[in-house]
Amino acid sequence: MKNIMFIRHAKSSWKIPELSDKFRPLNKRGKANALDIGQKLKQLPYHPDKILCSTATRAMDTCLAVVEPLPFQWLKTDLREELYGCDAHDMIRMFQKLPDQFEKLIVFGHNPEIAHCIELLSGISILHYPTGASCWLQLPVDHWKSLKAGTGKIHWLSSPRTAIEDMIPELELPDIQ
Repeated sequence: MKNIMFIRHAKSSWKIPELSDKFRPLNKRGKANALDIGQKLKQLPYHPDKILCSTATRAMDTCLAVVEPLPFQWLKTDLREELYGCDAHDMIRMFQKLPDQFEKLIVFGHNPEIAHCIELLSGISILHYPTGASCWLQLPVDHWKSLKAGTGKIHWLSSPRTAIEDMIPELELPDIQ
């Protein structure tokens, strides 16, 4: 079984209007939320063997803050230009090209691409996927190239400030505590 933990970058700053979108850093709340995400992940039985991250500053800052308290902080992060501005189908094609030695990924990226990718892979509609949201998707495949739409299952979902039922109404999650 393959697994992907999708993490949308934390809240970013708009203080410098002339700064290109790609280079916007996290704001104060975003930095705090990113650290909180790391603490939440620390409680989960999720230990990735590959981290993929958008090259946008806010995604990289989120990645650094999230992995800092985790036991796999030594894991090399693979910066992927295509995670900035790709669509869900591009993201799935990127996953399909991964070597099968990787079982569990963490992907740091952006909306709407992350939400669309989760929707496409799980077949579940997401009403709202806010900054700092995290979603653990289990995929019943042994090979990344076998990844198909509608086969994934949301195993865990979290958001810094939004209730789960406001993100995906009627979603029933297993108790993994």
